[in-house]
Amino acid sequence: MTSESYKYDIFEIYVNDLILAQKTYLIPAAEKLTNLMFDAWQNDRTVYLCGNGGSGANALHMANDLMLFGQKEKFKGVKTEALNANIAVVTCIANDASFEDIFVNQLKNKLNQNDILLVLSGSGNSKNIINAIEFANSIDALSIGVLGFDGGKAKGLVKELIHFAVNDMQVVEDLQISLVHMLMKQLTVLTSKVNLA
Repeated sequence: MTSESYKYDIFEIYVNDLILAQKTYLIPAAEKLTNLMFDAWQNDRTVYLCGNGGSGANALHMANDLMLFGQKEKFKGVKTEALNANIAVVTCIANDASFEDIFVNQLKNKLNQNDILLVLSGSGNSKNIINAIEFANSIDALSIGVLGFDGGKAKGLVKELIHFAVNDMQVVEDLQISLVHMLMKQLTVLTSKVNLA
């Protein structure tokens, strides 16, 4: 086997796995999350997002798109904040308390009962994610999980579950970002109808 044929096999397998996962999970996931975020938009709820690694980067992307999807039409977006965005705050908490507390310690200063915590996680087992969910639940805020693999511990904790049951972290992260873009497009349509009514 040449290096070129080996590369082709990997690419072909990845694309096929991604397409199958998209067809299986994305439309129902987008419908569910759109309804939840449209409710947040209508009721002026703040959405706090968090994740680690690639999921953390996708949380930043989602916060951006949720806040700014209507800016061309001069419509307000969803009030959002990604908890992993401020590196000074994250490293301060990690250094002075623990890495497990980097999200929950922020939520203790920000999250209200009417707000939403939206976590993106491949495994659903990261302790900093679990701590954030448990705190959100303790004050009766809405916790939402966008999870991969078997959902991990977070699957049984979140109040609203979006589960990509895929055992490939890169495919899970691609599904997350596709979900972000589908959500942005549909929210633009829905909010436009309200704003132009």
